[in-house]
Amino acid sequence: MRIILENTMKLTLLLFVIVLLVGGVWVISTETAKGTKTTQKSQAIVKIKNSTVNVELANTPQARELGLMFRKSLKPDAGMLFIFPTESTHSFWMKNTEIPLDILWINADKRIFYIQRNAPTCKSLDAAQKNCPMYIAEEPAKYVLEVNAGWVEKNNVSRGDEVQINLTNGE
Repeated sequence: MRIILENTMKLTLLLFVIVLLVGGVWVISTETAKGTKTTQKSQAIVKIKNSTVNVELANTPQARELGLMFRKSLKPDAGMLFIFPTESTHSFWMKNTEIPLDILWINADKRIFYIQRNAPTCKSLDAAQKNCPMYIAEEPAKYVLEVNAGWVEKNNVSRGDEVQINLTNGE
């Protein structure tokens, strides 16, 4: 009987230690995930003429690849600013993008040189999204700004306009 009691106590202690270890790992992973979720995205303020856009920065390869895909909406004064390491030609497509957009290509001198107005969602052109059109400017760009379709017309923005970029996260 004593051997059974000792073995039961050892087994109970072993199970208790396992539960503590698993619980500790779960708490640590949960806290790490929370930290990841609450990491604030890099942001900036873009000014063109008298108009201001609060933008998320797409300044890493991963952020540039994701862009505004899968977004259901975009606030009227919001957008995304793609920042590239070097001035080059950059193409964009609307696959998995659910918001029609105006796309503005901006050179290193921070001047708009090309505007694609009202780029429709790929789904509106092709439900299977197999034939999404590419949007590309033939001149090199350092920045590309995406805003809601109609924003360019509403704010009387045009080719040659100067762009001010005020980074807010120390980028």
